[in-house]
Amino acid sequence: MPGISTSKLLATLMSTLCILFFSGLAFAQSTPIISRYTIGTNQTTLTLVGTNFGTTAGTVSLDGSSATIVSWANTTITIDLSALAGPGTLAVVASDGTEASMAFTGVERGYYTLTSNGVVTAHGAIPTYGDLQTLPNPPASAAVELVPTLDNKGYWILTQSGSVYGFGDAASFGAVNASITAVAMAPTPSGSGVYVLSSTGTVYTLGQATNYGSVSSPIQASAMAVTPSGTGYWVLASNGTVYAFGDAQNFGSANVSEAATAPVYPNGSLVEVPSSPSVFLVEHGTVYSVPNIAVLKGMGYTMADVKRVPSLAGYTLGPPLVVPYADGTVLAVANSTNLYWVQDGLIHPFASPTIFKASHIPTTQVQTVSSLRPNWPVGSTISAPLSYVPNGSLYRVQGHSTVYVLDNGTLDAIATGAVFRSMGLQWNAVNTVSALPAYPLGSPITTPTLLLADGTLWRLSSTGQVYVDENGQLCHIASARLFNAIGFQWKHIHNVSSLGKAPIGPAIGSAAIPPAVGDPTTSAISLVPTTTGQGYWILLQNGVVVTQGNAQSFGQLSAAQLGAGKAVSLAVTPDQAGYSVLTSTGQIYSFGDALAGATAPGAVSLAMSAQPAQTVTPSAGGFFSMAYGSFMPNYDGSFTTLLDNAAGLSAIVPTWYYEQQNPTTLQWSPGSPPSGFAGVVSQAHSEGVQVWPMIGATSVGPFQNASNIALTVRQLVSDAVQNDYDGITIDFEPSQFNGLSMAQAAQQFTNFLAQLGPALHSAGKGLMVDTYAAFYPHSPYNLTAIAPYVNYINIMTYGKSDDVTEAGPDASLAWMSGVYQTAISDGVNPAQIIMGFGPYGDYWSFNNSGLDQGAPLGSDSYVSDAQVQQLLKANPSIVPVWDPADQSEIFMTDEYVNANGDWTVNPNGEAVAPTDVLSTADEATFMPQVQNLQGLLNYILVRYAVDNQETVPSFLNLAQDGHYGPLTAEAVTQFQQDFDVKGATPGVYDAATQAALQKVIQQWGLGEYQYWLDTTQSMQTLVEQVAVADNLGGMAVWRLPFETSDFWQTLESTVSIAHGQQGGN
Repeated sequence: MPGISTSKLLATLMSTLCILFFSGLAFAQSTPIISRYTIGTNQTTLTLVGTNFGTTAGTVSLDGSSATIVSWANTTITIDLSALAGPGTLAVVASDGTEASMAFTGVERGYYTLTSNGVVTAHGAIPTYGDLQTLPNPPASAAVELVPTLDNKGYWILTQSGSVYGFGDAASFGAVNASITAVAMAPTPSGSGVYVLSSTGTVYTLGQATNYGSVSSPIQASAMAVTPSGTGYWVLASNGTVYAFGDAQNFGSANVSEAATAPVYPNGSLVEVPSSPSVFLVEHGTVYSVPNIAVLKGMGYTMADVKRVPSLAGYTLGPPLVVPYADGTVLAVANSTNLYWVQDGLIHPFASPTIFKASHIPTTQVQTVSSLRPNWPVGSTISAPLSYVPNGSLYRVQGHSTVYVLDNGTLDAIATGAVFRSMGLQWNAVNTVSALPAYPLGSPITTPTLLLADGTLWRLSSTGQVYVDENGQLCHIASARLFNAIGFQWKHIHNVSSLGKAPIGPAIGSAAIPPAVGDPTTSAISLVPTTTGQGYWILLQNGVVVTQGNAQSFGQLSAAQLGAGKAVSLAVTPDQAGYSVLTSTGQIYSFGDALAGATAPGAVSLAMSAQPAQTVTPSAGGFFSMAYGSFMPNYDGSFTTLLDNAAGLSAIVPTWYYEQQNPTTLQWSPGSPPSGFAGVVSQAHSEGVQVWPMIGATSVGPFQNASNIALTVRQLVSDAVQNDYDGITIDFEPSQFNGLSMAQAAQQFTNFLAQLGPALHSAGKGLMVDTYAAFYPHSPYNLTAIAPYVNYINIMTYGKSDDVTEAGPDASLAWMSGVYQTAISDGVNPAQIIMGFGPYGDYWSFNNSGLDQGAPLGSDSYVSDAQVQQLLKANPSIVPVWDPADQSEIFMTDEYVNANGDWTVNPNGEAVAPTDVLSTADEATFMPQVQNLQGLLNYILVRYAVDNQETVPSFLNLAQDGHYGPLTAEAVTQFQQDFDVKGATPGVYDAATQAALQKVIQQWGLGEYQYWLDTTQSMQTLVEQVAVADNLGGMAVWRLPFETSDFWQTLESTVSIAHGQQGGN
């Protein structure tokens, strides 16, 4: 290379090599290191903190399952934390293939309580694995303590005699070979052995546990715990002294004589602490945040009444002081004469019923509540008749259709019905008056406007977020749990597409309090180590939580919370960021990030679980198609459906069992299946169809108490195993509560399923439960509570209209959609939900005597689609009309089904037009002829619109209430336009309108019997627009052979059926 010296050339080469070498080092990625993890708000995300993750995303797995990555950076990775994620290994694989992992202890999914007679109750979405009372021979010795296994897939129960019973994946170790009074136990980390502590401080070993010694002289022992390595343990004496053995380090004892006293503030105090901007109301050991100054003043306080205190140690944070009802609501307390007026975010008691009556408040504004909640702030007493009118109040003058809304002091007319509905308003909220209130008229509202009234709930349809108006501001309610804790009801939500320019205030429930301090006690009773073994928590009987080593304090019980009781058990959350304390009165108080406590009367032990209840649904993502019926050959045709349409069925639900009580022994039994049932099971399995028999009951008896539950569980599991069933369907619809309240019945039903589910799953069987479309507290079906234990929840969404209601569809699209949205918003996994569908309908009689729900029906109060198919085939003059709004079929005829199930003509069954002149002037009077008119128009206007390819009027289906209101007048006007009625007064049912209506009846050959049916077309629409749209698990049909011949082929063409799959293990 001419012109370049050798030394320069060598220098250039060396420089280039160095650059290449060090550049290679720069781009090489070191092995990733995970330092720790943090859990996000509401336990929905997990963030890994460390180094060398790289800038290009790799993969993360949790307990072997791939995790969804939210964000990836060199020092942090955030993933979605599934609600079904339990403890396991967190593994990171960087983009270059290097790996790192660490143990994930999980998050609290719930907790167990144990009573002295050995009954385990699960609180939250966690599984149960049985208890001492589910054993064939329950022990006589009292239960002392429950301890979960390391993976939280089982637990041990210790009895006072020193016996250790295992449930789930916990091994049973038998009893210590000595006569002792056992007070505590501690399993080894491997679960292969267990330590049992006697009341004198002696440690006994069972299984493969190694004994590292006992206290040298007798003590009054109370608790023990094993080190993370399993090669040591701590023993706690009741005087607070800690003894360490093996590799356990002693970080100090609890000096009970020097424990600090928790602050106690009088009930009704307003307090604030330096570290929080919130003001709190103190009541019985709980503090409630005051949301704004208006509520504070409305309760009769001023800011001068607020006391600045150093700490709120030991107090429980209750829901914020928010009334969950809109201004203008009257609250009537059940079983009481007390009435309360809601105004400006407070409830005001009426001084007397006389004052209430003199206020002339419409009954539509009265809501009945079981009791007043402590977080509903109370304002001044109303001692004179009211004249207050809430903003957003709706009015209509009797005889006129225009609706006015009070908008900040003026009455504004709402221009059209479409604008009314777009504003999220509801017709049943309109007050019908003889004259408008004395307010000036404002400008008409021609575009949807959000009107604010204190306590009104709004849901933004684009995000699903729910807001409540608080003192003129919209405040976001962050979670369903808080929504329910305050006392709001989902049915009161107004759905809107926009919040407009409404001011946004602070989120509801954003207040927090600092941790607690201490209170004197006499005895130490619990010791829980940290996950590293470098510290521990000690619980004293008065609720003081003493921390040693690296254990952190999150608060403790106040004297007011403890009352006359004592603390008995301490449980720490898996992430070590909180704990809960159980008291002898059954109260559970939570601190830090522990889940909200409940009540567990008689409980002696408390233990947390990070293992969520796992729900098993069909693999491969198929639609689980189920059908109820007898399925016995040569009976009703349902067995033929199984043979001919097996490809459309995932499972059959034979109705073979019914719980009944033996009058002599008083024991409950499901009875026996019919003769020949085994052949049905064999045939179904040969077709690739599962069998989940239904167990029916109309009493709470089978699950009323622990012994009945244990017996029923044993019987059903035994039947499922012996008869080769794939699962069991529980259809308990109690009409007799045997003295139980609804809350008690719901809890007992949950306890029953909590034992039946795991027992069936352990045997490889599934569990489905049938529920009404109305959930707890309106029925015993608490979906959130029972979901962890069952594979499927079949919500029986049929019977919306029947022989005790007005005419209408059995399951309209809007109603069905609302039911399932409610279930999902309550936290139920959509894949667990089965959509109940009934291929049948009901019929009603309309004539000038009014609406007769008890028309001459046959043996049942419904007609099947198959029966109607026969009728229509034999009578082509009957014209069924498809209602696109309700997704149902409607027609009118003079035929009905007699007691033998045959179609019969009523010779006097022709429909007839009302003969009276009717108008909104008669609205206040119930008139049977108006009922007849409303029923006729519902069919005629839908048929006209469909025949002429017009939009079905939005005001249909008319309520058949017999009152000639504005919607009835609107329907009459529509009829007059559709049929070109000459000389008629718009909206008035006059002679001209009567003649035109009678002519239509005769031309169309209408009878007085109006039928509404959910058909195969209804099923297809509901499957597409509800089940598939909401990702539901499948559909259950009640019952065969009600369906028409095209039903199963239509279902198969609509969804992919889960066929030949095991859905229950």
